[in-house]
Amino acid sequence: VRTDAHPDHTWSASVIRIEPLAELAKNTITVRAAVVDPDQRLFPEMTCQVLFKAEASATNADRSLRIPAQALRSDAKGSFVFVVEDNHARRLSVTAQPISGPWATISTGLRSGQRVITSDTANVREGAIITEQP
Repeated sequence: VRTDAHPDHTWSASVIRIEPLAELAKNTITVRAAVVDPDQRLFPEMTCQVLFKAEASATNADRSLRIPAQALRSDAKGSFVFVVEDNHARRLSVTAQPISGPWATISTGLRSGQRVITSDTANVREGAIITEQP
């Protein structure tokens, strides 16, 4: 992360959310990131430039996805999440690593771009009609 106000300084950041829908008129995708160690030079709503780096390695860990821990469920059949497909809830079996704080790491079963249901997951049932909230 770099700002016009401090062009000689950079900050590290982590992606915390990639919005699942693109703005076609602007040809953009909204990405939310959190600066790892912010200091007094950064202010809310400050315009920044962000350079995204991808790891070149192709191990399973590099292909894993992080989701909010409350989205991960389990039963006698194993771990699963509910995803939205055609406005309906669909159960998706996944392989998950132990939960670390507010995040669960999914190593298999979930693809990037799939919309995971993250709220009220205890009451979601297979085939339920899903109305997305902004």
